Amino acid sequence: MACSFVGGQDEIFNAILMEEYRTHPAATVQDYYKFIHQASMGPGHWKMDPGMALQYLRAEIRTLTKDSTQPLCQFLSPDSELIRINLRPYLAMNGDIDSLAEAFAQTSNNFQQSEKALETDLTLFISAVRKKKIPLSLDTVQSYIRRMRKEHFPAVHHSPQYEETYKPAYRVVFRKYLPVNIRYATHKN
Repeated sequence: MACSFVGGQDEIFNAILMEEYRTHPAATVQDYYKFIHQASMGPGHWKMDPGMALQYLRAEIRTLTKDSTQPLCQFLSPDSELIRINLRPYLAMNGDIDSLAEAFAQTSNNFQQSEKALETDLTLFISAVRKKKIPLSLDTVQSYIRRMRKEHFPAVHHSPQYEETYKPAYRVVFRKYLPVNIRYATHKN
């Protein structure tokens, strides 16, 4: 995927949503909500120090195998600065674990959450579903979003279907906190 998208903020976010659909066609409404929540609210619910971030990351990577066939990153924000770093290709390129944990901790502690942006992005998602660009039930999507709104937009896990199909393993980070060689590599994705 190219590093930058062309167009206004809404057009760019629509392109990001369509890339998510192309990449993960088995995603459910819960997974799209998680994706959109991460784009607007970041990993702020994970506020932690770098040592704790490193401990969690090391525990997770012990269960993973390297895989250079997966994309290194997935863009979450229209400015391409908030990204998911996929752990398997990161390991395959011998990415520095300490640096990634530090980037995650910095992102989680410095992310400015925006419920307004979340509402805007959820509206764009509903529109994509209404236009049948994303093949989900409009009623199901609207009902799910109403429920999340009532619950004050909590962070959620991926659906069991998504977990089984894609086995996600990533960290949400601001690209600016990554080492220069990794920031450069994310431009080539």
